[in-house]
Amino acid sequence: MYCYLLEDNNVVITTGWIAVERYVYIDFDPEQYSLEIKTDSTLGSKDIVWVMFYTSQEDPAGGLNLFFTSSPLYYIDGCSSDRTNFPTDLPTATDKVWRVTLTR
Repeated sequence: MYCYLLEDNNVVITTGWIAVERYVYIDFDPEQYSLEIKTDSTLGSKDIVWVMFYTSQEDPAGGLNLFFTSSPLYYIDGCSSDRTNFPTDLPTATDKVWRVTLTR
């Protein structure tokens, strides 16, 4: 499977993290690893994180969008029917690490 970052208005790259280049496939095995995305977006900034997933044959396999609106929202492509509020309040810190883990 591949990850493909389309938009990252404020993705932060820090020591120990792999820098991500937009519009480039990243070989990724969700069965073995969690995907972690670090952001420094503030609520209400209207920043968007948009990550798409593709099979090894480069066919679409879903995606994840994070919306930094006044009330933060997420959308899981292929699972969600619309943008959804988070079920709990997010931490107040601006810097956040989002962990995406595949469970079956």
